[in-house]
Amino acid sequence: MSKVHSFRWADSPIFRQHPVFAYEYGGLIYMWRYDLDREAMLNQCAGSPCDGKSVEDHANAYINRIQPRPNDLYRKTIETIPGKFHPRIYRPGAIEDNFKDNGCPVSDSKAIGQSLVSTSILLGKLKSILETIELANENLEVFGHEIRNLLLLSCMEVESTLSAILRENKYPQRRWTTNDYVKLRDPLHLEKYEVKFKLYPSFNAVLPFKGWDAEKPTQSLSWYDAYNNTKHDRELNINKATLRHAVLSVSAVASLLHAQFGPNHDFWKQGELSNITVGMCHEFDVDEFYIPHSTDKNLQCKWESQPLAI
Repeated sequence: MSKVHSFRWADSPIFRQHPVFAYEYGGLIYMWRYDLDREAMLNQCAGSPCDGKSVEDHANAYINRIQPRPNDLYRKTIETIPGKFHPRIYRPGAIEDNFKDNGCPVSDSKAIGQSLVSTSILLGKLKSILETIELANENLEVFGHEIRNLLLLSCMEVESTLSAILRENKYPQRRWTTNDYVKLRDPLHLEKYEVKFKLYPSFNAVLPFKGWDAEKPTQSLSWYDAYNNTKHDRELNINKATLRHAVLSVSAVASLLHAQFGPNHDFWKQGELSNITVGMCHEFDVDEFYIPHSTDKNLQCKWESQPLAI
């Protein structure tokens, strides 16, 4: 399989977020285009003969047919292997438009189910607290035992989730700490995730992982540092179990749900998850996309796991 040639346009968001990927395999040309509106890969060419032409020649012929004609073409040869994915790490491209009803093939249904139950429980507990304390800036330093319980549970869920991602990507087994967890910050773009609470429109979106520093992986996350302190010494540190830290820790759990499994699930429109919006202030680069591989437009890609080098 040849290296993948990617094409993206910088002149307009309309084109920029619809990159094209082309490669050669077994003397045949394969081409995919990501469609942002459909949030899926469109199979543009499933095994056309090379006919003595290069991959780039075939890609240029395809691009020249696009109307209106895009400008400012950005070309890049990428190392991505079509048909491979990293376990529990969402990237655009894993869903093929012809097979949307089959769901996201890189998602583990059992892992999704358990993560979804935990996230929903935590959001429900936060909702119960907010029935007494309004989610407003002037109330963020309020603290108490129920808030502490929520902080403890949500931070334990964050640890469990990050451990699962490390484990499934074959990270060396040992007693993991934040020194290990922080290595997932960049691959998952965790600093870019923001959570908005729909029922409180005047309350700004929060970015739970913003400022996560590999040099200070515990202290640089205020909510996680508060969890550590109040977990080990409740009597001295109960005042660190604040509403601010609880909101941030629950938002971290919701962000990790998105970072693992992506936005292509109905559960985001159901239950407690329907009351929040989880988004990412980031545009994926072309070498971060998952690229399907199928020898026939009527056949779905048989995805294979490829652990991320962490």
